[in-house]
Amino acid sequence: TELLRIIPRGMMRNFSNLEILALQVPILSGDFDEEMHGNIINELQCLKQLKYLDITISDFKDLEKFVSDPCLCNCTRVLRVRGCKEITLRLSVGHFKQLRDLIISNCSKLQELFFNWITNNDEKEVRLFENLEKMHFLNLPKLVISWDVRNLQCEHFRKLRFVYLEECDAIVEITWLLLVPNLQLLWIEDCGGLEEIISSSEEFGVAYDKNTFSNLKTFVLKGLPNLQSICGMNALPFPSLETIHVRRCPKLRRLPVDSNSAKNTLKKIKGEEEWWEGLEWENETIKARFIQMYEC
Repeated sequence: TELLRIIPRGMMRNFSNLEILALQVPILSGDFDEEMHGNIINELQCLKQLKYLDITISDFKDLEKFVSDPCLCNCTRVLRVRGCKEITLRLSVGHFKQLRDLIISNCSKLQELFFNWITNNDEKEVRLFENLEKMHFLNLPKLVISWDVRNLQCEHFRKLRFVYLEECDAIVEITWLLLVPNLQLLWIEDCGGLEEIISSSEEFGVAYDKNTFSNLKTFVLKGLPNLQSICGMNALPFPSLETIHVRRCPKLRRLPVDSNSAKNTLKKIKGEEEWWEGLEWENETIKARFIQMYEC
């Protein structure tokens, strides 16, 4: 079947009982004139029985209209935002109760992703992205991630297991990972501005503890020329950690581990020999333990 790139106006009204829809290519392209912007969202709003939506959006006007519709947001399982040119994106995330995959890529002017705090009708807190499993941000050179500080008072992203950040040069820290209690894979690559993973600054109002990264299995850090710290000078237990992979992180001089970290789980630490030889350790006993896992 030939790939359908244009949805004719009014076509969706013929599928009023449709329950599953996957639009894995951008739903608008340069072939559309200006009056067509937003029309595709109108078409989707006709699908009152829709339960599963996998959608790719490449126009900011469509995105704004999409995220303002609670019904569409609530049935969305996969959301890809690709190539939007606008400066700021603020997602009202409380409506995305069923979202599993969030992929934002190639938005060269995107400056902000804001995880905002909202309430339901009973004025109770709504958890952020409560079913999200994978988050992937790629080629967003101006992006910073911010949040309402009240979000940091409890855990969110309870099902989030995979986080990928690539080519996001404006991000300096990613302290919001403290809200991700079940993270299994953290992959950060070519983020030139990143200085620390979890900030040691008191302005964030939260601190890491023995449960931080307690489910993390794979930790990948590549091409981070300004990364100096993972979580300050403190060691973490890492009870599930299996692999640490570090490449091209010349300023990272210490791993957050001690003699009690990753007991019986860590299989390998990969990195350049020059980086490994320059690492600082609390004592030689700790170094001797982890050198057994090292691979160049």
